[in-house]
Amino acid sequence: MSTLSKPTPVMLFASVLFQKYKITEEKLCSNFEQKFGKGHSAFHPFCPMKNYYSKEMGEVEKLKRVFFFSHQLHQREILVPAKLWAIEQETQCTEGKNRFVNFDVGTLSLENVQLATGKQYSHRVYLRENIYSDLTLMYQHETYVTLPWTYPDYAHPEILNIFNWNRRLLQGFLELASQSN
Repeated sequence: MSTLSKPTPVMLFASVLFQKYKITEEKLCSNFEQKFGKGHSAFHPFCPMKNYYSKEMGEVEKLKRVFFFSHQLHQREILVPAKLWAIEQETQCTEGKNRFVNFDVGTLSLENVQLATGKQYSHRVYLRENIYSDLTLMYQHETYVTLPWTYPDYAHPEILNIFNWNRRLLQGFLELASQSN
C-alpha cells in the first residue's frame, strides 16, 4: 500500500525572453516579484530559441533572455496559476498580433525542474485549465540531468549550473522553514 506524503515546497522561476527596446528587465522583474515574492535574476547569453521567437518578436539582436527565481517557497500547485498569470503578462505585452515578451514559468524542486505549457505532447502531463507540466530536468547523481525532450537552452552546461545553484538555495530555504516549524 502506498503511503501518501506531503510534497516539499518548490521555487518558482520564469525564463523571460523579451524585446529589450520595448520593456525593461527591471519592469519584468518587478511584475514577477509583485506576484510571486522577492527573488533574484540570472542571465546567460546562450538562448537558441531567440531564432524561433524572432519571427514574432523582432530581430534576434533586440531580444534578451533572463531567468527570475522567487525566494518565496510555493506549493507545487502554483504551476497552473503561474502559467495563467504568464499568459496574461504576454497578452499585456502585445502589439497587434505580436508579443514582445515570452514568459515561461516553471518549478524547481529537489528532484526535478518542470515547465508549464499549454501544448499537449506525449511526455507532458495534463494538470488542469488546459495547462500541462513538462518534466524538463531530473536530479540524479548530484546534478540536474536532461531528458530526450529537454530544450537545448536548458541543457546547456552553464544553465544547468544556474539551476543546480538555485537547488542548493532551495535546500537552504527548506531547512530554514523546517527549523521555524
